[in-house]
Amino acid sequence: MITRYSRKELTNIWSEENKYKIWLDVEIAAAQAMEKYKIIPKGVASIVKKKEKLMLKEFILSSLKLNMMSLHF
Repeated sequence: MITRYSRKELTNIWSEENKYKIWLDVEIAAAQAMEKYKIIPKGVASIVKKKEKLMLKEFILSSLKLNMMSLHF
């Protein structure tokens, strides 16, 4: 996405952070459903939800590292 031609709202929607936030929301919803059917222990979804901000930072940092590595090749 070319920054100078993009509106801030659209740039935010397509950002790496938003992508990982949506992925994490899906993972939390899946964990809640699996808890309901006793596939995983109760409380796993709430633990993931509590650690959501830290996990987002880790996802973004790892994504940046991968992008930086790909620039060297």
